[in-house]
Amino acid sequence: MADIQAFSQQAAETGYGLAGPPGYGTAAPVGGWYGTYGPRRELGAVLAAAEVFARNGREEACQNVLAELRDMQEQRQAQLEEAGIPPEQVQSWRQELLLSAQPVSELGGNIRVDNVVGADLRNLRDEDLGDIKDVILNQDGELAYVLVGRGGFFGIGEQMVPLRWQDLKAVPQADTFLLDIPEDVFEQAPAVDRDVFTDRDAYAERRDEIDSYWDQHLQD
Repeated sequence: MADIQAFSQQAAETGYGLAGPPGYGTAAPVGGWYGTYGPRRELGAVLAAAEVFARNGREEACQNVLAELRDMQEQRQAQLEEAGIPPEQVQSWRQELLLSAQPVSELGGNIRVDNVVGADLRNLRDEDLGDIKDVILNQDGELAYVLVGRGGFFGIGEQMVPLRWQDLKAVPQADTFLLDIPEDVFEQAPAVDRDVFTDRDAYAERRDEIDSYWDQHLQD
């Protein structure tokens, strides 16, 4: 498990949440916007398999999967270099992608939940804020909130932070959403249990708290 955590941290620091250069990853239409089922989701799926082996005491199988993950990561870095993006320029390249983010209200068309759940959330400093774990729909069936996992490790000790869908921006050609706030503001945001959204009174009470927090900090 320590080796899995070390790989997860290294992968987060190298920004594997963003898609590679054109042609890397498979474009998937999301209404008028194109998200990407790219390297982050692939790595995440394989990493989950390593975690299953670890929890069941399958040390050798776990280490074999981690070896494959490291190989996948090296291949991605090689593809970036072949596209003219050397390691020392990867961060600036990723930040340029983040600067191209557009409000979700401007995406046009319908949004598939599959393209939202599991996506990466970052800020303009390219800091990893978490992954979108779930979505909350309003009575009209429209996206109202997303729940972002904060802290924890493979779901253990993880908190769910609700964000209003309207406050997010989408990064074209990347499996990533943007929230332009400092990392510490996100860390202090109110967290909720998923069950709160099934109780009308509890939902109304927490919704006011959540909206008040984001109204304050997104205006700063």
